[in-house]
Amino acid sequence: MFNDVMVDYDYEAGMSSRCSGIKCCNKESGEAAEEGDAAGEWGDLKCYLPPKTLKSMLDFIHDDIKPDFAFWSGNVLAHSHDEAVRSERLNQVMDTVSNTLGPDVKLYFSLGSEPNSPEF
Repeated sequence: MFNDVMVDYDYEAGMSSRCSGIKCCNKESGEAAEEGDAAGEWGDLKCYLPPKTLKSMLDFIHDDIKPDFAFWSGNVLAHSHDEAVRSERLNQVMDTVSNTLGPDVKLYFSLGSEPNSPEF
């Protein structure tokens, strides 16, 4: 089951994970002033998920778990994505999931818990 993956296509390693808004770990938050505040290559607990981490997770699921099906319960994108690109970003995530898991894995979707759900 996939839930609340919250992918952020603007994520950049090395950017500050300390910021006052929801757009941390990207160019808007700027470079980290201290090494401990820098967004990591694979993610940061204070930030949304980098796309490469989602891809790595999906590769593991495909190669090692080999599921017949998966449930996806919404909340796919980081809340920081601009509405103008939200649909494009959602399509990117779904293409990544479909292409990585392959045609033999059935995906079942359900509503997410956020006001902007469903996103599918």
